[in-house]
Amino acid sequence: MTTARDCEDGVAAGRSAELAVREAACGGVIRGQIRAQLVPRLGATAFGEAGAGHVKQVTTWHSNIGGKHAGEHNAAYRARFPDVSDDLYYSAIRESINALALAIEKAKSTDPGKVAAALENLVFEDDSGEVYMRADNHQLVQPLYISTLVKANGKNARFDVEKTGLGFRTDARIEGKDTVMPTTCKFQRP
Repeated sequence: MTTARDCEDGVAAGRSAELAVREAACGGVIRGQIRAQLVPRLGATAFGEAGAGHVKQVTTWHSNIGGKHAGEHNAAYRARFPDVSDDLYYSAIRESINALALAIEKAKSTDPGKVAAALENLVFEDDSGEVYMRADNHQLVQPLYISTLVKANGKNARFDVEKTGLGFRTDARIEGKDTVMPTTCKFQRP
């Protein structure tokens, strides 16, 4: 079992992450870094200030990646849902719908086979930058962000998460093309 006190440059995921989070919220001391798989309503709220400077994440999007649209999407979400304490965490839904709409437009059809073919090598821009669909396995490829939970400061951590006063600051951006690995996928096209 992993606890916050045990997390000295450790990785916690699933139940271990949850236990580390809960202990941190109860005053546990965190040494080093915790790299946890965070889910909405579990991460920043549960870690609280004990996680500031210690919790890292690798994501395809967060509200502080920079650029005009990420901030606009986050502000629009909060304006529409002012009473919720969760946040707009993932861009994958928006990206998937955008890719589908572009593929339907490119195929000039809603026929699944034609749309699937139109998805192959589809390239478009999103908040995080260039997103494209691999032809060999239909996987979306996009930049990844490594970020650290810090006190929101109006600059590189402009937006907080879960209304905690804590937000993610981007430490590094890895371009999508640099994450592409060979695939063993042998899916059958329609």
